[in-house]
Amino acid sequence: MSCTIRLVSLPTVDQLAAAHDPRPAERRELTIVELVDAEGRSGFGECSALTRPGYTHEWARGAFDLLKATQGRPRGGAPMAMAGVEMARLDLGLRVAGLALSQHLHTVFSNGASGTAASSPPGSVPAGVVLPLATIDDTVAAAIAWAEQGVRRLKLKIEPGRVTEPVTAVHDACPGVELHVDANGSCMASDLNELAALAESGVTAIEQPFAPGDRKSSARLASSTSALVLADEAAIDRATIIELVDEAAATGVVIKPGRLGGLDPAIAVHDWCHANGVGVAAGGMLESGLGRYALAALASLPGFTITGDLSPARRWLADDPFADIEMVDGAISVPTTAGVAPPPDRELLDRFTLDRATFNWNDSDWIDSDGNDRE
Repeated sequence: MSCTIRLVSLPTVDQLAAAHDPRPAERRELTIVELVDAEGRSGFGECSALTRPGYTHEWARGAFDLLKATQGRPRGGAPMAMAGVEMARLDLGLRVAGLALSQHLHTVFSNGASGTAASSPPGSVPAGVVLPLATIDDTVAAAIAWAEQGVRRLKLKIEPGRVTEPVTAVHDACPGVELHVDANGSCMASDLNELAALAESGVTAIEQPFAPGDRKSSARLASSTSALVLADEAAIDRATIIELVDEAAATGVVIKPGRLGGLDPAIAVHDWCHANGVGVAAGGMLESGLGRYALAALASLPGFTITGDLSPARRWLADDPFADIEMVDGAISVPTTAGVAPPPDRELLDRFTLDRATFNWNDSDWIDSDGNDRE
């Protein structure tokens, strides 16, 4: 088997300005993994690390360099790089089996949940759109445009000094649309009362209001508002998520497969949350169509009771070698194609590739982020 890793640079139509990155890069760099078996069949995976370091310790070019240095076998401490390899393995295996990712995930969930009968994936899941930090006028205009397309959940990026005003403006302009906010851990204990009052303006979920280590403020907020308090940046692994819930520092969880190390650990978190009555949302990372296909399939599992960041990749990308998910009347169609996503447009993939490396890859050497064989 061979493995090719690529660093690609995709043009964008919009940037996600947020508290952690108020001036994001104008192009989206991504690391893409391709595994090719002896019969010439390919599987693709996406490392969702962002273009620049800061949001996490991983970033696109750094992940490429790591995967190149380890020849596609990163060990612990690089969950996003690991997730890219895991997705490529899964994509290849599902293609060979002629099975869609959504079907596979529902089978895994059914096998792992005691007494749960296997179920078919739903035909669609609710779309959710994220609005970046912007002027009030631009935020309201964008909110109205998405609401007119049928989107029933909007998530507004907020930061200290920009908490109440954009929420009130969008609430007044788009009555009936569910509102979430996301502070990316930028708020402080002094912002607690203002955050707690957001429920009065229709906010139903407050995502990562405080720094990941400030569990005390998160617990105080959770006890002071009817809105869900969602752990995102703090939700780094299953054990930590269990602690956050036990300490009442989170009443819901954002699942980002890349941050957790791949779809396998994401399913494990989903299963625990589902068994313990904790709602989960699918978290976006400005993925290409490949990553969005995977996220849409994941969000079809029954524990995803909170509308997540599910919108087409073209929300951010001007061009993309991978097919995009479809949104109709505010809903995302759950993919049914064999594998994770359709194969990419090779010409576009080559056009957007900045760097690549190819080497032999032995599947028996695959080691997960916990140092265990993934078989």
